[in-house]
Amino acid sequence: MKNKIDLEPVSEKELHNVLTKGNVRFLDVKLIQNTDTFENLWHTLEKLQDESRKLSTWQEEANIEIDTDKPILFVGLSDLHIGAIQTKYRELRNTVELLADVPNIYVGSVGDTVDNYLPSFHNEGMFNAMIPPEVQKRLVEYLYEKIGDKLLFLVNGCHDEASHNADDFDWTKYLQEKFQCVNLGFGGFINLKVGKITYRICARHKYRFNSSLNLTHTVKRMREQIGNFDIGIIGHNHQSAIELTTIAGEEKVFIRPGSFKRADRYARSLGFTSAKTCDMPTVILYPDEKRMIPQLNIENAVTVLKGIKK
Repeated sequence: MKNKIDLEPVSEKELHNVLTKGNVRFLDVKLIQNTDTFENLWHTLEKLQDESRKLSTWQEEANIEIDTDKPILFVGLSDLHIGAIQTKYRELRNTVELLADVPNIYVGSVGDTVDNYLPSFHNEGMFNAMIPPEVQKRLVEYLYEKIGDKLLFLVNGCHDEASHNADDFDWTKYLQEKFQCVNLGFGGFINLKVGKITYRICARHKYRFNSSLNLTHTVKRMREQIGNFDIGIIGHNHQSAIELTTIAGEEKVFIRPGSFKRADRYARSLGFTSAKTCDMPTVILYPDEKRMIPQLNIENAVTVLKGIKK
């Protein structure tokens, strides 16, 4: 009978798997035999990253041309919050149908299309939902079908981002692919050429430096820190404001869209009320001279646009 500590001889074929440490011999340990494995793995990572980037449609800057000899109306549509109990659905539908029916109107979507409260995103807000998140998204698609040909770009809002945080579903990217427009992600620049004139637009859903005394303060700080533009738009706060001013001899328009969602329980706890919130400030842009006419709400802007003789 052999001593239990005696080891059977190992064939030459198996020697490369043997590891001896002192009086211990590992007969079939797996070892890395070739450092080329790391080199190949590194190239694989590079290739995977290159291919993955091709799946991204996010742009920080884009160029769009509108072939026209007539003035256009540009609208920053923000904070629809479809799904919430407090959303003004009748007003929202009427606004979108107006945008669809009137010629020479173009739209940038500035975030928070859905209310989209989820178990992982302010789950207490789910008690204020009329319909589940999946149906909310389907209704956004239904609504945007009406203005699909007029949709220039989309910006991702914090309520939209909740879906990405929950399961990696990029709702804004999905809409962008469906309606074939620009995906600005969390914000960026659009060089919009209207006829012969180019207007530079900067849009974000949310930014820093908000002020209760000057609603457009955050838009002005965005211009100083991110870059110059003709028209700046920031949504999120549900308080509509528009300001036309001159900086270094150039006219600038600063915009804060309102919202179609009335003040909910959280907003009321902060002192906000359900005053009129669904104003969406607009700008009339001319095709043959750099001229911008700001309006606080869409209805007034449409009246002015129709009255312009061209």
